[in-house]
Amino acid sequence: MQKISINADFKERLKENNDIVSVVSKYVNLTQRGKLYWGCCPFHHEKTPSFSVNPVEQYYHCFGCKASGDVLTFVEKIESVDFMSAVKILAENANMELPEYAFDETLIKQKKLKDGVLNALNLANEYYKSCLPKSEVAINYLKKRGLTSEIVKKFELGFSPGWTGLLSELKKHNLSENLLKDAGLINIKNGRGYDIMANRLTFPVKDSFNNVIAFSSRTLEPNPQYGKYINTPQTIVFNKSNVVYGIQFLKQLKNSGKLNEIIIVEGQMDVIGMHSAGFENAVACMGTAITNLHAKQLKRFCNKIVLCLDGDSAGIKATIRAIDIFKAENLDVYVVTLEDGLDPDEYVKKYSKQAMQNKIQNAISMFDYQIITASKNYNLKDNLQLAKFVKTSLNYIKDISTESEREPYIKLINKLSGIPMEVLKRDLNQLLSPKTQVKTKQNFKPQILTDNVFKAEVFIIASLLHKKPYAKFVEISEFNNFSLEYIYNYIKDCFENNKTPIVSALFNSEEDLNDDAFDSVINYNFSNDELDAKYFADCAKVIELNKLLKLQTTYTSLLTEAKTMEERKEYAIKLQEVTKEINLKKLEDEID
Repeated sequence: MQKISINADFKERLKENNDIVSVVSKYVNLTQRGKLYWGCCPFHHEKTPSFSVNPVEQYYHCFGCKASGDVLTFVEKIESVDFMSAVKILAENANMELPEYAFDETLIKQKKLKDGVLNALNLANEYYKSCLPKSEVAINYLKKRGLTSEIVKKFELGFSPGWTGLLSELKKHNLSENLLKDAGLINIKNGRGYDIMANRLTFPVKDSFNNVIAFSSRTLEPNPQYGKYINTPQTIVFNKSNVVYGIQFLKQLKNSGKLNEIIIVEGQMDVIGMHSAGFENAVACMGTAITNLHAKQLKRFCNKIVLCLDGDSAGIKATIRAIDIFKAENLDVYVVTLEDGLDPDEYVKKYSKQAMQNKIQNAISMFDYQIITASKNYNLKDNLQLAKFVKTSLNYIKDISTESEREPYIKLINKLSGIPMEVLKRDLNQLLSPKTQVKTKQNFKPQILTDNVFKAEVFIIASLLHKKPYAKFVEISEFNNFSLEYIYNYIKDCFENNKTPIVSALFNSEEDLNDDAFDSVINYNFSNDELDAKYFADCAKVIELNKLLKLQTTYTSLLTEAKTMEERKEYAIKLQEVTKEINLKKLEDEID
């Protein structure tokens, strides 16, 4: 896969031409207080503004949910797009042309093909929509399904009247058959092209930018020659493994602050039926099964997923698979169970919109669903199967981080199995202990003055980054935190090249810097310059003492391992010198 890269100079010019206050103001109502602008955070629900924008350093920070970033990060998150898409949005906003050197020749060709394919798909959609009112069969089917003209218009449903009509229409726009085949619109047989969706009701599939990227279609014939539903084959713009039907509506809801959860149903007609009933946050994953790519797409919009798949046995299996996939992406998953094997569209029509609303409001957590489903798959009167049920259920909940969160599920397992709580907790601890031991071993690093050194590093780096008047460059040779090391090296490079460090430049990194240390430096809460100046001097001493203590440990080890008298003498002298320096530092601290 070709990697897209953007020149660092272009990134800086892009950010210079997109003032963060102006960009954020398009999405958030900001009010200036002092040097900062404040508003309610667009990334979590709040009534009291805790979202700040710094116009000097060109970055934002929310004191509620801890979201931080520059203008590129903000657009990525608010628009739910990847980095390159955010670059394109901001380039267009600033009337800047993307440099061709950002792409290699292969990517330039792919971009031209992609643009041509999207144009062809858009024209095809307009053609299909224009044909729908002329088809009595299609209109009767839509009426039978209870779809209003408003919902038909919202989802841009259309109809393909025959094998060659689309081809004739698109040739008027000088589009070649090869391009139409690349777009997945036609097949070519015996040298002649024909419409893949011929004689079918069409459902355009869109991306989050409202581009048509594919079609799904349904036959209206009683005995179709091909399947009831067919999709566009895979193309340069369409891969059903990561496409979500209805995703453009999620984006609209998110931008309006109305997206609290995403309802996942199975098919296009379920999505349309749910929207007809007012559930505009309903979507469906394209393809035969939900994938981790679908999960990553949805995670951009919301952390809460409500699975509302069909109530038959296939729907139950699909729900179990989906839970594992969404759980791996750290999403909060809830499940709605529909009686009578009904799908969501059928359930709304049979029991009413309010009944569906009650189902969604009372959706059970993924752990409840997994445990309850497992209890139905085992004969709990048989001791061997009972033991398997308990082990399976405990494995479902073993990754829950706290005991208080695990407690309700242990009680549920206790209720279903009859096994005492103490026994269940002991078994769960046995499942947890190997993982805990491995984690402890992997994360263990012998450190000297660990807590004090970390605090000193954070304060020194924060003071340098925020250009405090008392801050002088301090040499730090070794870090135990990657984010601190990255920021320190950036500041060091600025000092060596006579540049002024800017907070927003740190968000240019492609590394994962989203941790507590990074947040502490970026948003350090300083006291006043007089007190902070003294603390800065103390922190510098802590860093120096830590460096000497590490040297002391090193020379002690080397002295122990020395094989000759000369080596022992050399290391003994160095150890004595370092120890003397350490004692002097400690004496200075006592005098101070």
